[in-house]
Amino acid sequence: SSKTMSSLGNLSLSPYDDYYDDFSFGSDFGAEESTEARTGRDYSIASVPSHAIVDAAIAAGTSAAAANDDETMPSDFREENSEGRNRRMHQFAKFAPKVELHAHLNGCIRESTLLDLAMERGVSLSSRIHGGVAAGSADGHHLPPDHAGKTRGDRDAKNYDGRSLFSRFVTKRRSLLECFEIFEEIRKCVDDVDALRRITREALEDFATENVAYVELRSTPKKLLVRGVVDEVRSTVGFCTKREYVEIILGVMSEFEEEERERFRREKAEMTSESPFCRLPLIPRFLVSVDRAASVDDAEEHVSLAKQLIDEGCSLVVGVELGGNPTKNDFRDFEPALTLAREASLKVSIHCGEVPCSQKTGEEDSNLIRAAEEAEAVLHFSPDRIGHALLLPQSVVDALRQNPIPVECCPTSNVMTLELATHHEGDLVEGLRLHPQLPAWLASGYPLSVSTDDSGVFSTNPTREILLFAKAFGLNELALGRLMLRSLADVFEPSQEVVKLLNDSVQARMVELLTALGATAHGGMCHARGEDMPTF
Repeated sequence: SSKTMSSLGNLSLSPYDDYYDDFSFGSDFGAEESTEARTGRDYSIASVPSHAIVDAAIAAGTSAAAANDDETMPSDFREENSEGRNRRMHQFAKFAPKVELHAHLNGCIRESTLLDLAMERGVSLSSRIHGGVAAGSADGHHLPPDHAGKTRGDRDAKNYDGRSLFSRFVTKRRSLLECFEIFEEIRKCVDDVDALRRITREALEDFATENVAYVELRSTPKKLLVRGVVDEVRSTVGFCTKREYVEIILGVMSEFEEEERERFRREKAEMTSESPFCRLPLIPRFLVSVDRAASVDDAEEHVSLAKQLIDEGCSLVVGVELGGNPTKNDFRDFEPALTLAREASLKVSIHCGEVPCSQKTGEEDSNLIRAAEEAEAVLHFSPDRIGHALLLPQSVVDALRQNPIPVECCPTSNVMTLELATHHEGDLVEGLRLHPQLPAWLASGYPLSVSTDDSGVFSTNPTREILLFAKAFGLNELALGRLMLRSLADVFEPSQEVVKLLNDSVQARMVELLTALGATAHGGMCHARGEDMPTF
């Protein structure tokens, strides 16, 4: 076990060693939550649904029943000091194979890319929202020169005043309405097919850097500019169709998936006992989005496009989703289009419970009544997954308890859009503990996945979301492993062969990682070495 731990120690966490300091996990991590706040709740490993693979890793060193608290954990799982525990948690969060099920393509844009595109197009960005000097102003709002050509993990490790973007504290305003202001600014910047290709490629690179093994990106088809060179001058030559918009994204995905398979084969062949790990290949998939702020005709067009692509044999499109500004229109307006999607065997995800709703009879506020009725309509439709599910009437909460629909939880996004950290000096950890549903869901073992929502807009990444989740609720590596493996059951990928490959590879890597980090005692668990990993 010590040799394996040493091998893992050779993996650099840079730049995370310096930038995750606020997420410290001593032997008593989570203890700062008040006794009153924790009364009646159990966020120990026992509260996370059992998973046979992780349970086998637990049982190899001690009985599964003994895994409820640190005192009865295997000796290899305990650390002598908080520094060791801190590093182990960070290593687990960084290197664990992740599943990302709620990621909006435009919202994944790197802040540096947004600023580049804004400068090129003369778009003025709101300094109130973005901080610093607005793009397009006299001072330009440029990135430091050493940020060029790096992924978000390297390039965006610090913002312009040197503060960590991976701090547990809010550094920028991101209320729900402000987010939609930002989305409109992004739309003005991502206005041509070249920008679309760029942000798609960069989003996949960023998720791969964070050891995401499977991602479902989502985006609303649009007619973007096509620019070319005419008489040695770059100018607009036309517009792409909505189908071409989707095909551009799928083309980048297909190319990236093949590159990932080749990289994995190459690195796997080069693995040694001194360097026994190689990152799993990222499997990217796509959801065609329906924007609730647009028309019903648009919704039917987008569902039809998704069905057409799948009927033609496209394996990258795996479903549709309803999103957009929750204050616009009503889910029930789009239910017929989503019913057509279901009848065509398309998986469906629906944003739900993002705005306040009525919790009592005799409510007079029409907006609160409508929000409650809409949530009940979504529940009646019974989509394959629901996004966020923050503010729900008690009737819906009770019904979900009886018949769960998997929820796509986005910790940073949820805290910031609901402004839950406002009264805690911007502390995201304290804010997440105020999540209206999450504490009860965790305590009951409700089916959840952890995602980023809009990683660029919220200055986050999958590793940061896992650390935030763990810190807020005192979850250890074993509990997080169970949570992440359980989310594999919620992917929209229709191919059983691909799903089995994904499950086998993620499970093998998770056991390997937990074992290397000392989650099993005395080397009792066989290591899933590279030669035992599934072949991609």
